[in-house]
Amino acid sequence: ADPGQPPPPEQQASPAEVANQQEGCAIDDAPADTTDSAVLFVRKVQAHWQDVDARVVQAQAMQVYGRRSKDGFLQFKSEKGTVPVRISDPIPLGPEPDFSLRFAAKAQVNGQEQAAELVVMKDDKGKLHFDSIILIEPQGKVSYGWSETESAWVAGQGTRP
Repeated sequence: ADPGQPPPPEQQASPAEVANQQEGCAIDDAPADTTDSAVLFVRKVQAHWQDVDARVVQAQAMQVYGRRSKDGFLQFKSEKGTVPVRISDPIPLGPEPDFSLRFAAKAQVNGQEQAAELVVMKDDKGKLHFDSIILIEPQGKVSYGWSETESAWVAGQGTRP
């Protein structure tokens, strides 16, 4: 390939993807070097997950959540107490700037349905970690991290929303 030519379209980030990486910055208003670095960053994040099939990760995540549940409900703990939460219908959202792979999901909390994000991280050795779930609540996003000692998802211990 000619170094002066842009990469093939399948390797280029769409303007929407680039704009998504630069929250609050319209792609047309960004200086050329910012756009270029954003495109390179998007490619780096995508490369981190290129060897992973999101459907396989989705199935693995649901298995892990199943093992961490009590009668199909995950235990979410906060200063308000412990609440049983059922997670269902995960849909891949794709890689995020924090190098996580995220899934949109439904969360049943106290009989009410609300949105959630399942957060999957991959370490340098390729091992997947299913240790964070973000509940999207009326007052905003609340991150819950898995605690082995408490056998519960604890508010404030997960990946930042």
